Amino acid sequence: RKDIEYYEISVYDEDWNTVPFASTNKLIQVPYLRQKSVDIFIREADCDRIEYICTTSKRILGFMQPTSLIQRDPILMDRILWKQGL
Repeated sequence: RKDIEYYEISVYDEDWNTVPFASTNKLIQVPYLRQKSVDIFIREADCDRIEYICTTSKRILGFMQPTSLIQRDPILMDRILWKQGL
């Protein structure tokens, strides 16, 4: 979507429980029709439970200020291919 440039990253197990992770930025800016690589770090103990890495599109309302509001859009999901050995 042309009107979306910010995405929040989330990690879930097969029951949609949140799995803790670390990343340089959990909210990333990706301009329309562009791609961006993001490093996600997960504890070794949690590696086997991960099923989904998701992005939630965010729309920034108004000027970028600490008090700006963020509105949620639908979740886009990508199944983790490395879990299946791909």
